[in-house]
Amino acid sequence: MKNLLLSLTFLVAFVLGAFAQQMQILHEGQIIPSGSSITIPGDPSQPELVAEISVKNLSATDTLMIKCRKIVVDTIPFTSNYYCWGACFPSNVYLSPTVVPIFPNTQSNEFSGHYEPREHNGVTRMIYSFFEIDNVNDSVWFEVHFFASGVGIDDATSMQNVTISNPYPNPASSRVNFDYQLPANARQAVISVHSLLGSKVKEIPLLGTSGKVTFDVNDLKEGIYFYSIVVDNYIIETKRLVVSR
Repeated sequence: MKNLLLSLTFLVAFVLGAFAQQMQILHEGQIIPSGSSITIPGDPSQPELVAEISVKNLSATDTLMIKCRKIVVDTIPFTSNYYCWGACFPSNVYLSPTVVPIFPNTQSNEFSGHYEPREHNGVTRMIYSFFEIDNVNDSVWFEVHFFASGVGIDDATSMQNVTISNPYPNPASSRVNFDYQLPANARQAVISVHSLLGSKVKEIPLLGTSGKVTFDVNDLKEGIYFYSIVVDNYIIETKRLVVSR
C-alpha cells in the first residue's frame, strides 16, 4: 500500500475544524459525526464501489461556498479512485476545482466517492474533507473504507462486532492502553500506528479474542498520530492518539 502526505491545510482543518462547524455529513439519511468512518463493502469484480454522502448547511442565514479535498490514506496497488463534487474529476485531482454553494438549512447531494477494485482484494482508505472557502477551519470530514473482498458482505459485517476502547491515557506520555473484544472467528488483529505524514511507526498484535494491550510510546516524538484497528486486513476504525510530555 502507499501513503500520500497529508497537506498542511487539511491538518489545520482537522485539528481545529471541530470548533466552528456549520456543516453536517449524512450517509443514507443518517448523521455521520465529523471524523467518523463508514465502510463500503463489495466484490473485487465490481466495476466500482461508491460512497454517496450529503453535506448539510446548518446555518439559518448564511450560504456556504464549499470545496472538497481528497486524502489517500492507504490504497491497494493497481486500483483506481476518483470523486465527484459538482463535477467528476480524474484520479489525480485531490482538491476540487469546483465550489458548491449550499444554501441555509439545505443539503447538497453533489458528492460521491468512487473506487475501482479491478479484481484486487483489500481495503482502500480515503478521507474526504469539506470546507468553506473563506474559512478552512469551518470543515467536516469522514473516512471511507472501501472493502473489496471475495469473502462476502456477511463476513465484512461480522467485523463490526469488534469492541475496542479509546486509548488511555490520551494524551499519553510513556505508555498507552487499549481494552478489546474480537469476534471468535478473527484470525489476526493489530493496532497500526501512523505519523501525520502517513508513515507506519508501530504495529502491535492483539492476542486472543479479548484482553488489554499496553505499549510503549517513549520512542515516539510528541505530537498527533493516527491509529487503526485492523482485523483480518479489515480496518475497523481510525482515530487520533496524542503523545505529550
